[in-house]
Amino acid sequence: MEALIVILLIVAGIEGLVIYFMHGEKESDEARIRRLAEPEIAKSKNLCREEQEKYKKLCAEEQEKYKKLCSTESTKYAAKHKEMSALESKFQASAQECEAVKKQYEKMMADFDSFIKKKCEIYPHLAGTMADLLTLHYEKSAEYLVHKPNPAYTEASRIKELRKETKKIIAQMKENEYKYAYIVKLYPNITDIFDSGFNDEQAFELETEENTDRVRLLLTPEEYQRLTVTQRNQLALDRYLAGRKSKWQIGRDYELYIGYQYEQQGFRVKYSGILENLEDMGRDLIVTKQDKTYIIQCKNWSKAKTIHEKHIFQLFGTLVLYNIDHPKNPASGVFVTTTQLSDKAEKIAKELNIQVVHKETGEFPRIKCNINRTTGERIYHLPFDQQYDRTVVETGKGECYALTVKEAESKGFRRAFKHVS
Repeated sequence: MEALIVILLIVAGIEGLVIYFMHGEKESDEARIRRLAEPEIAKSKNLCREEQEKYKKLCAEEQEKYKKLCSTESTKYAAKHKEMSALESKFQASAQECEAVKKQYEKMMADFDSFIKKKCEIYPHLAGTMADLLTLHYEKSAEYLVHKPNPAYTEASRIKELRKETKKIIAQMKENEYKYAYIVKLYPNITDIFDSGFNDEQAFELETEENTDRVRLLLTPEEYQRLTVTQRNQLALDRYLAGRKSKWQIGRDYELYIGYQYEQQGFRVKYSGILENLEDMGRDLIVTKQDKTYIIQCKNWSKAKTIHEKHIFQLFGTLVLYNIDHPKNPASGVFVTTTQLSDKAEKIAKELNIQVVHKETGEFPRIKCNINRTTGERIYHLPFDQQYDRTVVETGKGECYALTVKEAESKGFRRAFKHVS
């Protein structure tokens, strides 16, 4: 133990001598701590410098990225701004063009009205002359009654008054005839409106009071009371199908038949011609399935009539307008008819990519079986029912067509209660 102490004293003495000779005096604790800490301080300073350099480099890189991003976004913004400016200029140009067209149209209509009035100024005079000629026999009769051996002055006076009234009616009728003939000369297509049967007595016979049961109009009162609901509805349907129809009804049945053929191919059909009448813009049917859309015009005409190029142009015009309104899903045109086309109409249809289909009317189920989306009621509609044309049959939802009333009822459908009494 003593030896160990001696050794420690010797070591301590040697260390003291070394320090003394190196520093000239005994090193203080503070100086010793400072001396020992200097390497760590230097190491820390180097580490800080390295981290600072890394931070500066990272900041420079991020700043460069930000500058590039700003430059890219600025370029995009400039391009977008340029595009928007171009669109705005285009819009302004279109607006100015539309305004110019509007003014031109207004001027054209004003000129047309003036032209028509000028042309029609002569019509009253011409109509009056014709009325004089057509009522001349009244004047002759009155003169005879006055100058006969036993004059009938009262009757002669009555005939003269009658001539005045008749002359007014005939003059107005003749004036209308002249105006109509002139309008037809200017717009020959207007005759198609009359050919469609829009002014037939029965043309819009479906527009009746909602609670009217049209079955009563097809049966006698005795039949209506005696037969069961099923029997009288079927008899009314049979008589409707076999009965004489107006031009409008014939055209409607043809559109229903063509539409049904497309429905059987999986197309969804909008019966625009039936629902919108004269406002259909020449689009009797609009049929769609997935990305396919067809605008169809139907003409159920007699073989004696011919489809001319004006009818093809009408379909093409409404097709172009539809495609302008539906740029993402453009449609194709189909012209379906029972008669022939003129050679020129055939060539134009081919040139304009209008498909022409010749098809006669055939038999098809007329009864629409519909399920109410709210109540779930299963109702069938006959062709003369008030809601028939507005009813859409969706076979994927349990709805269907039926040939007979019995078939519809066997599938769980009934006629609306308002028609059952």
